[in-house]
Amino acid sequence: MSETETDTAAAWAYAETATATDYAVQRAMAKYGGAFARALAGAIAVADPENLARIKDKWPEYWAEYTRMAAYDAFRGKGPQ
Repeated sequence: MSETETDTAAAWAYAETATATDYAVQRAMAKYGGAFARALAGAIAVADPENLARIKDKWPEYWAEYTRMAAYDAFRGKGPQ
């Protein structure tokens, strides 16, 4: 696990209301995204429930796109460990 992945995993340990899907979408953004999506991934990793909801509401097209990517990774067995 890289340093970034370790930091992200540690941040998510405190996100009590985040779902497995939220985590998988965040990982897909960090893995496949351009600069903006990677920045969103960083924000998602530390967001409280209210701000996570704001991110989902503000950028639904990103959330949908990376939800599909996360599902594909899960199907291929490459989702979060």
